Amino acid sequence: MDHYKRIYTCRAADYHQLILPEDADGNLKTTIEALAPVKGKNVIDLGTGTGRIPLLFGNAPARLIGLDLHAGMLAENRRQQPQAAESRRLAQADVRRLPLRSGWADVACAAWALGHFIRWYGPRWPAEIDRAVQEIHRLTKPAGR
Repeated sequence: MDHYKRIYTCRAADYHQLILPEDADGNLKTTIEALAPVKGKNVIDLGTGTGRIPLLFGNAPARLIGLDLHAGMLAENRRQQPQAAESRRLAQADVRRLPLRSGWADVACAAWALGHFIRWYGPRWPAEIDRAVQEIHRLTKPAGR
């Protein structure tokens, strides 16, 4: 099993602790808001992992759907935000085949989700990333971010 797949499957809680200091200066939320305000919007967080983006924004989005390929990451995501609002959903899904209707999202975030494609898909990675980007465009409203 790939090193990262093992972490995402079996060590999600440790992964969450590892990433906590990545935004030590607190710039991530401000930067995302400058690019794509989420208040009152439908937000899709692709590769949501342990919930970095949902934890930043709380109940600001009208609806937030976090999708991840790894059930272990979703389980840790739920543990990190047990009081999550009714407006938040989590689901296991592949970014190349998203289980939502076209034009659902005002904001789509795939912060670190595509970084593993080179290793996981070998020489097919450009085509697989293209499939993922097409799905993100399909899912996002024409005026979305």
